[in-house]
Amino acid sequence: LDLAVELNLPVIVHCRDAAEPMLEELRARRAQGCCPAGVMHCWGGTPEEMHQFLELGFISFSGTVTFPKAVPTHDCARQVPQDRFLVETDCPFLAPVPRRGKRNEPAFVAAVATRVAELREQSIEQVAMDSTANARALFKLPDHQDGLIASKCKMFYWPGQMQFTVLWLPKRPLPIGALTTSAVLTRVFETSVA
Repeated sequence: LDLAVELNLPVIVHCRDAAEPMLEELRARRAQGCCPAGVMHCWGGTPEEMHQFLELGFISFSGTVTFPKAVPTHDCARQVPQDRFLVETDCPFLAPVPRRGKRNEPAFVAAVATRVAELREQSIEQVAMDSTANARALFKLPDHQDGLIASKCKMFYWPGQMQFTVLWLPKRPLPIGALTTSAVLTRVFETSVA
């Protein structure tokens, strides 16, 4: 967290069964002026917890939002403000319904966004636009005038590095090392490619 503050970069926080201690830590840092911007990754908390974490940043929905018994997560998707959520896959884990229990992959983010849209009673296009704008704001990515949303998923492989999917394609190249996964931009990976 200190390094993120020093470099002025956002953080991705995974918090499981530790909401109170995490909130205490982040609030203490904010009071000291050393809490970086960030997102609560793979959100699975309650609406009450969500509202507290939203004081400090964004939340991101993963495949768990598609699980029938994930009622608190469904409630969060309905209640989260339009400008404070992202969607993600958490691949290779937590594949969304109907692929639950199988290996997850970035292309499945569409199922997550579709479920969030259903819960919010919005179109998938609206959820995609909102979550993309939110990711751009959090990760300081180019705005919509600098890019376009592709209609098809492209799978890329970097030798010896990672697999990633890009549905957002820039009109001009992104800075080296800024790779984005999925139409609804949720994670930024930095890597050097030899």
